[in-house]
Amino acid sequence: VAAAVRLRSTVDALDPVDHDVVTANGLSARDLVVHLAAQESLFAQALGIPTVPDIVELEVEARTAAFVARFHELDDAVDVWRRSVEAVRAWVSERDSLDDAATVAWLGSELPVDGVLVARAFQNWLHRDDLREVQGRGPTVPPVVELHGMAELSAAILSPGLAVVERTRPGATAPLVLTGSGGGEWLV
Repeated sequence: VAAAVRLRSTVDALDPVDHDVVTANGLSARDLVVHLAAQESLFAQALGIPTVPDIVELEVEARTAAFVARFHELDDAVDVWRRSVEAVRAWVSERDSLDDAATVAWLGSELPVDGVLVARAFQNWLHRDDLREVQGRGPTVPPVVELHGMAELSAAILSPGLAVVERTRPGATAPLVLTGSGGGEWLV
């Protein structure tokens, strides 16, 4: 939620002349915000609380395209994004803690909810910096606890990722050491 609050302050600071500026990922600033609304609403939908029930696309690019076609006004996209963040926050807060077995269908896989929350924070951080660049402001660093969560998730998915690209070394391990704030040590 904290990453979403920081993103919202950056979106709120966008000047209308910035809306058509192309960001590092190739989308205009407006369309990048629409993309964020598409992804956050997808997460809410996956948790069973659809905020845009008539758009059912599950694939990132197709869902973003459907949102871009629908939401021409930035304020409308921001409203969907805000409602979706709130729906996810409410879903999570209704549970005392996220049970390790809590999973959600996300981008073609069944993933732990807490992992998707970390991935959403990561995407919010990256795209917030894309928007800050449009505004002529420098990049940011997330709080240490969030950065460590991102590093932890990255380390956890490294082995399965290597398997997907057929780069595993059966029986072999390697230490992964990330120094600095949020870092840690893992055996992959």
